[in-house]
Amino acid sequence: MSAIEAQGQYKTIERESKESYEIKLAKEIKYNSKQFYAYLRNKKKSNPTVSKLKKPNGEFTTSVKESADLLVKSFATVFTNETSLTRDCNMDIIAVKQIDPLIISDYDVKNELLALDVSKCAGPDGVHPKIVRILAGNDNFVSAVTALYRSISDVRQFPEAWKRAIIIALHKMGAISDAGNYRPISLTCILCKVYEKLLFKHLYSHVKGFISRNQHGFMEGKSSLSNLLESLQYIITFLDSEDPVDLIYLDFQKAFDKVAHERLLLKLESYGITGQVHDIIRNFLTGRSMAVRVGYHISSWEPVTSGVPQGSVLGPLLFILFINDMPQVTKFNTVLFADDSKVIGGQMKFNVEKCGVLHIGESNPQHGYTLDGIQLKSVQKEKDLGVTWSAGKSLFDDHIREGIGKAKRMIAWLIRNVVSRKHEVLVPLYKAFVRPHLEYCVQVWSPVAKHGNWGIIMAIEKCQRDFTRIIHGMGFLSYSERLQKLGLTTLLERRMRGDLIEAYKIINGHVNYGHQMFNHNLHYSTRNLCNVSSCRTRFALDCFSVRVIKYWNNLPNSVKYAPSVNAFKAGLDDLKSYNPDSRHGYLYLSQEIFNRIPDKNDHVTYLKLHPEVAMRRHISCF
Repeated sequence: MSAIEAQGQYKTIERESKESYEIKLAKEIKYNSKQFYAYLRNKKKSNPTVSKLKKPNGEFTTSVKESADLLVKSFATVFTNETSLTRDCNMDIIAVKQIDPLIISDYDVKNELLALDVSKCAGPDGVHPKIVRILAGNDNFVSAVTALYRSISDVRQFPEAWKRAIIIALHKMGAISDAGNYRPISLTCILCKVYEKLLFKHLYSHVKGFISRNQHGFMEGKSSLSNLLESLQYIITFLDSEDPVDLIYLDFQKAFDKVAHERLLLKLESYGITGQVHDIIRNFLTGRSMAVRVGYHISSWEPVTSGVPQGSVLGPLLFILFINDMPQVTKFNTVLFADDSKVIGGQMKFNVEKCGVLHIGESNPQHGYTLDGIQLKSVQKEKDLGVTWSAGKSLFDDHIREGIGKAKRMIAWLIRNVVSRKHEVLVPLYKAFVRPHLEYCVQVWSPVAKHGNWGIIMAIEKCQRDFTRIIHGMGFLSYSERLQKLGLTTLLERRMRGDLIEAYKIINGHVNYGHQMFNHNLHYSTRNLCNVSSCRTRFALDCFSVRVIKYWNNLPNSVKYAPSVNAFKAGLDDLKSYNPDSRHGYLYLSQEIFNRIPDKNDHVTYLKLHPEVAMRRHISCF
């Protein structure tokens, strides 16, 4: 065998080996996408990490240890020096019932230990969650952990080691050399997090009735989607009354780190959180310290004098309770998501540079607004919880274009880094890494299938059309044939299916929002919907609560009356299986897509005669 033949044989074996490994990873991607993503990330020439940072004197750090020390000093500067506090501070909510003491059982501890996510990192003590979960199968270990937790609850004091956090610095935006552009994420001890989960459940069951209904962050039955849909409903109501709308975005400066402990603890008392639980939370917050890890180097330790730990289990709930009075101190409609909110008198500062005003509606007078004596900037678009709102004629065209761009870049990245072109690999990758860019919070922005929208609808669909051509054996098939063989549907059909599923959840109370979107006087026999008000503007006609009504009312009663979300999804699937050629309801949307795609035989013939062109366009010929 010649050297060239040996090299060719080696490359063949190498390729087959990589394909086999990719198929193995793809089979598990639905449950663990991190493993495949790590495989792809390792193919990059370099992974961005914290390196040289600019010091206050303008010079750059010369070592990783120096960068870590600079970061921990930077994080420490944002803490609040709490001013004096009086007991008569404004506390509007007074709970009649006081919280019960925390009681911990072996059963609860074992369930939490077995539910640990083994993909998470070890804490500062070096204990990995995988080890803890394995040990949870031993009843003696569970009993020992339960005894430890009961001791903590009795003495109302955490072990000192549990209050020492290793900080991972995550770059947010801006110059990577600026230490102020990094967010601190705490890595705390695994057993501490399990105790926090037990305390969280006990605390949440007591306070959930006091939390503002406008709060969507970290709340059961709510999400970014619920926040955005309710915001959109408010906006549509005003626009449909021919009133202009100004969206004012307020951003707290280092929100989680600036929570004043004594003010937070006083607010907790007003919610009936006293005694044992109050003392445990006080101890959890105070006497903490942190160090930053960059690579294998750890900085010096710095005291944490304010804030709730980012990355902890209790932190988000404590922050929500701290800002819970925000809707009561404003006279406008306020929708909250964690730190996108406002507090009066809580020693919280706004990041004025990140605050802005988005003027929506024709003939908007574009009023000016000031904050702390500084006029807020007017913006043409604003990213809100991952969705870009625009001030133009269409609220979400910019967001859709951004999503298409991200999907195309992800497709290009996969083409460069994935060896296999088999559907067993590429379809799961598409679902995990490409399609989410085209469907994030899709119920908020989905364009209605009507004249004037088909251009952008087809632009979204083109991402899936192009990707499916890459797969072996699919390049010369029509789009409808490719989807049938790959078990996919058009993105337009998926979006309307998503609308119907979300409507079902809202109508049947599976989510904790949206009850004002539809008329709840549903006709008993038909279960049809009607909108709560008439629509006079294009904004209202395109919004979720109006868009979905036509397709919902076309569903048979057997589907509308499904007893669960999964049963409703199965009913939609059965409807398609038994009515593949239906020209009614949302099932006909795919045919609308196919009708707008010319399948030219001469184009296919040309590519067959010129495989180099097909290869250049990443179209699979075989």
